[in-house]
Parts: sequence; structure tokens; C-alpha cells
Amino acid sequence: MNELELLKKCKPVADLPPIKGKWDKLWETLTENEQLLFHTGDKLRQFYKNHGYKLDLIQNANPTSQTVTKSERIVDGKIVTVKSIRTTSRTQKLPPVDYIKEIRKALQEMTPPTYKVIKHDKNSDGVDLVIPIADFHYGKRGLDYTSLKAERLLFKLVDGVLSKTSHLKINNIYVFVLGDFLHYDTMGKTTTKGTPQDTDLQPNEMDRNAIRILGSLLLKLSKYAKVQLSQIAGNHDERTSMLLRYAMGFAFRDNANIKVTTGSPYREYIKVNKTVFAITHDIKLDKARVSMNTEAKQLNGKNERFIWLLGHLHNASQVGDYGDMEIWRQPAFCGEDHWTNKEGYKSTKFLQCYVVNADNEIDTFTAKE
Repeated sequence: MNELELLKKCKPVADLPPIKGKWDKLWETLTENEQLLFHTGDKLRQFYKNHGYKLDLIQNANPTSQTVTKSERIVDGKIVTVKSIRTTSRTQKLPPVDYIKEIRKALQEMTPPTYKVIKHDKNSDGVDLVIPIADFHYGKRGLDYTSLKAERLLFKLVDGVLSKTSHLKINNIYVFVLGDFLHYDTMGKTTTKGTPQDTDLQPNEMDRNAIRILGSLLLKLSKYAKVQLSQIAGNHDERTSMLLRYAMGFAFRDNANIKVTTGSPYREYIKVNKTVFAITHDIKLDKARVSMNTEAKQLNGKNERFIWLLGHLHNASQVGDYGDMEIWRQPAFCGEDHWTNKEGYKSTKFLQCYVVNADNEIDTFTAKE
């Protein structure tokens, strides 16, 4: 159920009072959903506040107001208190033409993306597609990044990769969430360790929308092949990321095409053909080698490639080939803010995915903003 359907369920359009005044003709040009957004002003107010608009011309629908007055009178020689209630009509202001244009734009941005299916060649040899999602930071309010932009960008980039791989037959799709899918971790809007964050969403909005976004992505991908989700905690979302993973596991428990792994919340090892992908938010070289030789010992055979996929630093680079293992840093497509600019965390704004064939060869496919 999207936002508009939810609003309709809470307050049916038929129950809303009529609007009269000098904006009658302009009001009649609005669709039912656009009128509904004006009446249920909380969502609209939040949108305007996030985008720097004034709110003085936007009011919730409330056609009447009551004024209660009390006075004392002498009745039959006694002092009594008399209460009177006066009901008056309230004139509701409607937004001018510029605000009408903006709410139409807001309506489009609030509508979830259309999940188009891109046809793939079923006659070619089968391959596996790996989609690493690093540092999505959903809920972040940055210099050029909002929660609305984040959702639309995620699906745009995934569609870009699917289009570029349309000549391939995909057997399996592996979605690796490499931490910091969510921007903050507490009711106080801080990271796990307590660092305050700039955000455009309340905690309940962020959690609810994140479940919808990740769930919708898995459903979309399951139209192409069997899907496996493996999700790792980051330094921004150690607690909430695990709740999101458990929510996905429960939601798709009876779906034969979608599997959600339940390994360690900090490191997981997934074998794709003859390549072992080790996923974590970040790790030092010495610890990476120790973990490879202990935690992943059973998976790491003689003919396999062993590749660490990391996030955290927001830039994309193949850190290095160390003989027995490789370390690849994944790009972040979240926008920047004042802190990331100061610290040099430059977002590259593209999605980098990998196709693994039966001969252990890996091809890279990218999609940019």
C-alpha cells in the first residue's frame, strides 16, 4: 500500500468538507489524489519543510472552530457560572499556482517507482549476477541527497545494470548489502555509537519505507531469477540493519524464489560458482586474512577465487590482489553532506555489479546517475 492509499484509508475523500472561495476554479483542476494531499497536510508540510518552502498558505481541512466562553450570573439570588459555545466557519486558504505545481511534483516523487521487467536472453549460457549495495544511507539529508531521491536512484541504477546485462541468461542474483543501508540507528537519530545525523525522516518513516524499498527490490529481481539477500551491519545502522534483515526473512519465508541468509551480522561468505565473496562493511588486511583462513576455511578451496567486498569509504577502487585473496572497495551512490566533504568521503554515485560465469571469470557492469 503506497502513501496515497494509506491516506485514503485513514480519511476517505467523501468525508472531507467542500472547499469554497476564490480558488474554486483552480481547485477543480486538481485530481482527487492532489486534493487529498492538501487536506492531509502533515505529509505535505514535511515535504515543504525539507525543501525550504514556506508553510503559511497551507492549512489542514477544518471547516469550523468552537469558542467557549464562561460568565457568572445571579440567578434566584445565587451566583452561577454559565458556559456558552459559539461555532464559526473557518476560511481555509488554498495554495497559489506555484504551490499547486510543487504539490504535483511532490506527488510524483512520493509515488513508488514502476518496476519494469527487462527481457534477458534465455538462450545464452547461464551466469550469476552479484549486486553489491554499499552505503545507501536511506534517510540522509545531504547537500544533494534526500530520501525521495535515494529510492528513485536505487531503482534507476539497478535498471541500468539489468539493461546492460540483457544479453545474458541470469541463473541467480545475489544482493549484498554492505552496511549503512539506513542512515541512523536510534530514536534520537544518531549512529549506533551516538553521532547525530542530518535526516529528513522520522524513525518510524525510515524503518517502514526501508522495508518497502528493499522488499520491492527483491520482488523486482525475482522476476528475472532466484534471488538471495545477504545483509551486513554498518557503523550507522548496526541494530536497524539486522531488524531489516529479519523483516525480509519473515516476509519471504514462503517465497521459493527469494532466500534471505541469516549468518553473522558483521561478515558473511557466499560461494558464487567457484568464487567466494566475503562481505563486510570494512576490515583491515591482517584481519581479512585471519577471517578467510578460519571462518571461511571450508569454502575456500584450491581453485576458488576469494574476494572481499567492502563499503564504508564511499569510493570505488580495487584495493589490491594479495595472491590468496582480493579486496574490492565498492562505490556509494548516496549524496554528500558537509561532514563527508570535510572528511574527504567522496561519493561516486554509481552502482558496480559483477557477472560470474562457470569458468570463474568475472565481468563488471556499472550504472551511473
